[in-house]
Amino acid sequence: MRRKYAGLFSRMEVTFQALKAIRDLLFSLAENGLYKPKWSAEIQEEWSLNLLLNRSDLKKEQLQLTVESMNLAFPDSNVDKYSSLISSITLPDPYDRHFVAAAILSKALKPKEILWQKVFKLWQTISLCQLEN
Repeated sequence: MRRKYAGLFSRMEVTFQALKAIRDLLFSLAENGLYKPKWSAEIQEEWSLNLLLNRSDLKKEQLQLTVESMNLAFPDSNVDKYSSLISSITLPDPYDRHFVAAAILSKALKPKEILWQKVFKLWQTISLCQLEN
């Protein structure tokens, strides 16, 4: 039975390593002033929880240190007070509205310049590609 899933676990590890490399690249670009990363406590909590669910080798304390390091390295990155925008956002998955609301408040997205469904569709496509690879 384990042999049947061996390829899946190997692909998942490659995906996680690729995502870590992308994260490190993005933080390097931010350190050099090429862009300003933005996130919320809710976004931090969501990625941490998902990573814990998918990586039994990681502990909550390790991820909390990562979150704290990110907040220390980029103190202007934390977005809050976006909850009033959530109800005005329509997405196929209402649990993703906080992500878009934080992006709007931080001026990473301008509401009149995008269509929510297209953004969400792109997000789903990216997520599916990561799972398939």
